[in-house]
Amino acid sequence: MSLVLDNSGSMSDISPTGGQQRIALLKTAATELVNMLAGQADLMRQIDRPVQFSLVPFSASVNVGPANKDKAWMDLDGISPIHHENFDWTTMYKTASGVDPNKYIEKVGDARWKRGSGWGAGQNTPMTRFKLYEEMTATTRTCTKKRSNGSCQTYSTPTTGQYEAWKGCVEARPYPYNVDDTTPTASKPASLFVPMFAPDEAGNLWTDSTRTSTNSWGYSNNWWIDSSDGLSVPQRQADMRKYFLTKPYDASTVSADDGPNAGCTTSPITPLQDVATTAGKQRILSAIDAMTPTGNTNVPEGLAWGWRTLSSNEPFTEGRDNNERGNDKVVIVLTDGANTYSSVNDSSYANN
Repeated sequence: MSLVLDNSGSMSDISPTGGQQRIALLKTAATELVNMLAGQADLMRQIDRPVQFSLVPFSASVNVGPANKDKAWMDLDGISPIHHENFDWTTMYKTASGVDPNKYIEKVGDARWKRGSGWGAGQNTPMTRFKLYEEMTATTRTCTKKRSNGSCQTYSTPTTGQYEAWKGCVEARPYPYNVDDTTPTASKPASLFVPMFAPDEAGNLWTDSTRTSTNSWGYSNNWWIDSSDGLSVPQRQADMRKYFLTKPYDASTVSADDGPNAGCTTSPITPLQDVATTAGKQRILSAIDAMTPTGNTNVPEGLAWGWRTLSSNEPFTEGRDNNERGNDKVVIVLTDGANTYSSVNDSSYANN
């Protein structure tokens, strides 16, 4: 059984009948269901794993878990037809003006490849969204001594490291794979799962050696700094050169919800657990209790992933064989409303 549960922001609203937050009522109901069926499972001694539960929290997207980043069902080579949406890699082709001839991108089939010695050990490997997460760096420093008024007197030596890691959310697959359980395979690139990467929207420029942030169109996910002036808003957003500039410690800060993981707000999927065991039941109950309401509502993605957790084929294989008789596979979807993605009135700029 898969519990596909709405974790969108409206679930924090107070129920007109219960006097509690909707998410609190949802947690109570889900917990009672698990406990009730776990009790029945205890009586089914002749069956192995008589009752199993998975949990799929969803809001704007579904989190399959960052630990799955190297799985074969992920698009590790960037060959899915949606992998490079929103990206203009021509800005880094060898033929582009000003591109470092020792560090450029080459398109081969549907993939993009790192070419040139400037990539170091990454030379001649695919450039993917996963690699973008790894390549983006930022410089940080911490306060080592404060003044009596609380302000910082002395800072540590700045250090540079990875800006942000992939949190685990994926794009919906292209039709018809978005609404089915087709096993992902490289022979069908569209069937592979693509990590979400919300592009930096147009806004700031590094205008001098101190990389001062200026110019803003008020975009909600303006989390990096544009690499070049003289570009239109769509060009600023799609320009890939910017991601290979190191963000300085004194650059503008961004909201905690902004960045390449924008829209990835839920906890990871909990695969099927045998609730006849104390450990299995506790994993599900703990995951239910940890749910937090935030973000938009994408019911189809939640439903599709609920289905995938019950099947016996990848990406989650804990389900009994799809052809096994006498086994019920049940998906329960609970949501407080319709599909909702925040609308953007953007006809004059990037047309997002």
